[in-house]
Amino acid sequence: MARNVEIKARIDSIEALLPLAIARADGPAEAIAQDDTFFRCAIGRLKLRVFADGRGELIAYERPDAAGPKTSDYAITPVADPDALRATLARALGLGGRVVKQRNLLQVGRTRVHLDRVAGLGDFMELEVVLREGERADDGVAVAHDLLRQLQVAPSQLVSGAYVDLLRLKAEGDAKGTPSDCRAQPAKKPASNEALNAFASANTCSAQARAASSSGVRHCALAPNSINASTLAEPLCPALRSCAHATTRPMVASSGPSA
Repeated sequence: MARNVEIKARIDSIEALLPLAIARADGPAEAIAQDDTFFRCAIGRLKLRVFADGRGELIAYERPDAAGPKTSDYAITPVADPDALRATLARALGLGGRVVKQRNLLQVGRTRVHLDRVAGLGDFMELEVVLREGERADDGVAVAHDLLRQLQVAPSQLVSGAYVDLLRLKAEGDAKGTPSDCRAQPAKKPASNEALNAFASANTCSAQARAASSSGVRHCALAPNSINASTLAEPLCPALRSCAHATTRPMVASSGPSA
């Protein structure tokens, strides 16, 4: 399995952090729409990721749920028919949740920087430091901490767990009428056209994709108990279908398991 050191933090807004990330990146930002479906499994996590052009990846990974840098072991398999595979895995394993997000991806050396707008949660930053064969995790942790300082992200902003966990905690808190310690901020409206135009030179998403983002992403993030047969009949969030140019990255091991 490939290995990363990963870290996730809540941020005020993508627009505020994007200039700092671009200044340190090896190239322009890439806008990617992602629809992740999680399945119940005995070891680690298993999710099916679908892109706007219909391509998919089945991602299995193991990662501790802790704030701060943590090591993730993962394997990625390209999927030609993600809708059919989703239905099959849901029948065999059961559904564990769904996460829809708009991601801005930048590469800083060997670190992938994700600036995510997650439906139902808000804005986040993730770092994935790719470890070399046999490299100590501590080396990747040092890289992650250094980049956090450069991006001016404070330790108090770090969060544990995956987006699907945060959505579950938020749903439980809403049901009880009490906030959770891991509860994220409410989802923000997608960036305005003016804000996107300010970073047009660093954004490879087409005008069609930006229009889809500006119109808003329908809330497809579901708690496990709310997923049923009607959910499976709707294979992909419409906002992703309209963003046909959301990603051009290679499918095999092109990105880690972050969710």
